[in-house]
Amino acid sequence: MKKRLMLICSLLTAFSLLFALPCQAAQEMVLSTENMTLQIPGDFAIIHKENVDAMKPQLELYNTTVTETSLKLQQENYLFLGISSTMRCTLFLTKQEDPLTQTIGDLITYEEKETARRLLLGDTLPDGYTLRELEREGALFYRVDCGVTDGVGRILYITVMNGVCYTLGVVDNNGNLSENINALIDTVFNTWQYTIDAETRKIAAFKGKLTTTAFGVGIPLGVFAFAFVVYLLIRDIKHRQIQSNRQKNSPKKPRR
Repeated sequence: MKKRLMLICSLLTAFSLLFALPCQAAQEMVLSTENMTLQIPGDFAIIHKENVDAMKPQLELYNTTVTETSLKLQQENYLFLGISSTMRCTLFLTKQEDPLTQTIGDLITYEEKETARRLLLGDTLPDGYTLRELEREGALFYRVDCGVTDGVGRILYITVMNGVCYTLGVVDNNGNLSENINALIDTVFNTWQYTIDAETRKIAAFKGKLTTTAFGVGIPLGVFAFAFVVYLLIRDIKHRQIQSNRQKNSPKKPRR
């Protein structure tokens, strides 16, 4: 729904803090629990659940704590935050798993793509948003340019794979979405490596067929069954009427 997309954007605005963290060497951000890898530029400092304690001195400089940041990472389902003081922007990856994403399974193979798009993004995008669909290495993505609101710009890559909705994005605090910011998120996106779970895809396909059967076949079968029962009832009534008429019309036997 549109609320889902708007909620993502509002959470990003709330958490796009301008940390002046020290630069790190070029690194590859490995998310082993998600079976994914991303190549993050070297001037980004990476914050995630496993290393947030080590960031305590830097976090305290900006009036936030390890506890507060850990809570945000947990509640808002961030897999990582990448903070850059030189580019004044934040990279991030979030995950969301619920009955909707489990039913979709993999967006690229889900048959009702228009329905999935409306459920994930809303019937219509907010003013100023632009949407582009693209396929990459067995997955379908929505690239959503959210424009600039209150001096903060956002670009999101959204997909559903393995029954989970992932959002890779950038929050730009420069007041515009420059070519450099667009190039940054597109470059990181193109390094995103992931594995599609074939078993999850099979289960989701079965769920999709089951749902289609329930609404596309189940209802007609129900109507047919009801009509058949009515037919039998009418046939029985007519049969009884015929039998009754025969008895009335048949000549009575004389009494002996």
